[in-house]
Amino acid sequence: MFDIILKRKERTNVDVQKGAQIIDSVIMPGVKIGKNAGIKHAIVGENAEIGNGAVVEDKDGRIGIINDFQNLTGIVRYDENTIALFWFNSTDQDLILNLQQAAFYAIPDLVKQLIMRTEKNRVIPAKNGIFEKNNFLISKTLN
Repeated sequence: MFDIILKRKERTNVDVQKGAQIIDSVIMPGVKIGKNAGIKHAIVGENAEIGNGAVVEDKDGRIGIINDFQNLTGIVRYDENTIALFWFNSTDQDLILNLQQAAFYAIPDLVKQLIMRTEKNRVIPAKNGIFEKNNFLISKTLN
């Protein structure tokens, strides 16, 4: 299992209270997670609040991360049928993906191959955020 908290350079301010469990998830900046809350296989958006004892879980999906070492991060949510990919560019310039040099974390080979084929040479706009309007989303059927 792995735990991931994605941090922006300008701020992270994630507040995790006592007893909370985060498993195989991505937590964006500004999130507040209450006491004894559980988060599993989820992407929790910026400034979200998860209440005391709440459970956020995607029973079928898995989360993975792609890092291309150019200030680009890809968050991948996949299950047996689909792949959803969210890119984050923290720079002031558009960047072209170079997935040949990227590191893939917790992503199976089949999913990695589909992403590399689909996202080859994609341009990610400057200051692109995970859930902002210029974000790219792909959804591919794995069957």
